Amino acid sequence: MVRSVLPTVLKDCPVWVYGLYMTIHRLLIFFAALISVALPSFAQDIQFLRSDSVTICPAAMSDIEPPDFSKAACERKDFWQVDPQGKTVWLRGMIEVPEKMLQADAPLGLYVSGKIASKAYLNGQLLGQNGVPGDARTSETPGRMDAVFYVPRGAVSKGDNEVVLLMSSHHGFLQLRSPLHGVRISAYTEPSNYILTRYWPSLLTFGAFVLGAFYFGVFAVRGMDRFGSSLLALVCLFAGGQLITEAARGLYAYLYPYHDLRLLLITGFSLGFGLCLAAHVIEKFDKQRWRAHLLVIFVVTGLGILVVPGFDGKAIIAMFVPTLGALGVTLFHWRAPHATSYVIVLALFSTATILISSQFLDVVFFYSLLILLVFLMAQQANTLFEERTRRLDEQARAQRLQTALDQAREPKAPVQLKIKHVGKVEMVDTDKITHCNGAGDYVELCFSDGRKILHSGSMNELEALAPSNFLRVHRSHMVNLNYIGSLNREPSGTGALILTTEDTIPVSRRIMPKVRNALA
Repeated sequence: MVRSVLPTVLKDCPVWVYGLYMTIHRLLIFFAALISVALPSFAQDIQFLRSDSVTICPAAMSDIEPPDFSKAACERKDFWQVDPQGKTVWLRGMIEVPEKMLQADAPLGLYVSGKIASKAYLNGQLLGQNGVPGDARTSETPGRMDAVFYVPRGAVSKGDNEVVLLMSSHHGFLQLRSPLHGVRISAYTEPSNYILTRYWPSLLTFGAFVLGAFYFGVFAVRGMDRFGSSLLALVCLFAGGQLITEAARGLYAYLYPYHDLRLLLITGFSLGFGLCLAAHVIEKFDKQRWRAHLLVIFVVTGLGILVVPGFDGKAIIAMFVPTLGALGVTLFHWRAPHATSYVIVLALFSTATILISSQFLDVVFFYSLLILLVFLMAQQANTLFEERTRRLDEQARAQRLQTALDQAREPKAPVQLKIKHVGKVEMVDTDKITHCNGAGDYVELCFSDGRKILHSGSMNELEALAPSNFLRVHRSHMVNLNYIGSLNREPSGTGALILTTEDTIPVSRRIMPKVRNALA
């Protein structure tokens, strides 16, 4: 029902919104199909240790052979509940091998993945060891996170095969809920080859993240929306860092203690991505309170990371909560320019983060992230274009200011201006107007005798009609140069004109140098 209604609803939105939805939808389908095609040799003929067949016994370094698993000290456990962290244990379980696996030409391997050093037996035959299990940190040599043991043809038979592992885990600094990731029999190859097949499609997006970081970094260095561009450059860097750290398990066969560092880096990159994204969006729509919003989001995200079990969940929370916070602030300012497009894209990304977290997380997620960054790049390009247009406009006004200041020194006959207010038209002498303040669709005219008149018209219209001794020094303020008393400059680069009437008029940062030079 949802799948049939959603496209119809989106068709009523702007064309680019519907196009974005269809792009995401097609990418999900395409890469799901791509993964199923890329993994045929691994998706077939993989036999995992049966979770309900596991028995655990305490171990001692004096043990030479596997123990009697029927002893009272042994207990049945689900595979995912097995925890060798800080101890040494024996594990016994069963793997069912079908006839077609035995008839295949490819050699077989027993794969053991987890935070352990291990010694492996199959049907009573020692296959080898990964690291050296020990009863203490000093006696243990850490093994690789993902190891494979060659299985001789005579060591495996059709049906149930007994797997016994001597395991210890005394290194590392994180206590994981499920330190064992899998025990299986399949065609023999390097474990990293199997793992990398999950990540190589997503690695194609790494170049886009690097390019995005360079793109926004150049704008930041050149001072074009330095804050916003810097945040987006960091967003790209964190996304690229998260991708490489995620794929590291398939790129390098590391020892198991480094897995803790990898998990922390993934969570850290996810948090950096989420907070920078939130800061960029919130600052765009609420410049006055963005720091307070970001502090609240940071605290809530931190609590979520501490509470949620499992590092996959922590990484998702680190991105989802800041994105949701940015979405909430944008919704509150939905009347602002471009707010609707941000709301739609952030909502789609938040939904994708949750829906895709359990399926194709390592691939499709990064493509949805790439689509988000493409949208942000387009929005930032539009912002920079508007900033450049505004800068050129202010430079033109600054030039007019210098010309007008020169002309203001020459005596001139009073000029009258037609003003519309309270339902009538009145002609006023401009030499009696000290300054004008914008007030939405109206302009407040302030006179030297203290009077104030509300003119029905825009500041742009009044600026076009006013004589040359009137200069617009701010988006909402225009002054009569004949009434300027002094100029105060603020450390931020802005300033204020003090009129002879003791009124204070703000001066924008870009016009400030021209004003200072002209008055000097």
